[in-house]
Amino acid sequence: MNNRIGIIGSGTAGLQLAYSLKMNSMSLYFFHQQLPTA
Repeated sequence: MNNRIGIIGSGTAGLQLAYSLKMNSMSLYFFHQQLPTA
């Protein structure tokens, strides 16, 4: 059975979590919204 997880946001903590979950054969989905710069 393949587990799925979604990570909302960005940053070091999210990337570390994604890397550790990827090592456990999980499908990962990232949702990231970048704010417009002035």
